Amino acid sequence: MDPLAQKKIQVFFQSSTITLIMIGIMGGIGYLLDRALHTGHLLLIIGIVISYPLTQLYLYRKFKPPKNPKISKL
Repeated sequence: MDPLAQKKIQVFFQSSTITLIMIGIMGGIGYLLDRALHTGHLLLIIGIVISYPLTQLYLYRKFKPPKNPKISKL
């Protein structure tokens, strides 16, 4: 397999793993808060919904291409 394909597969698995971990963490926090505050499943759902955009922001910052100094000076 060529190095570019390996890099793409590696990025895919890293981003998938980070997304699932973040959903698990935020969902777990929401679940625990739901149990403590007796709010049904409201905070669990909010935690899961909020975790996805936060994860996407993290992944964007992690995998964004470096800035080209020649282009940024124009």
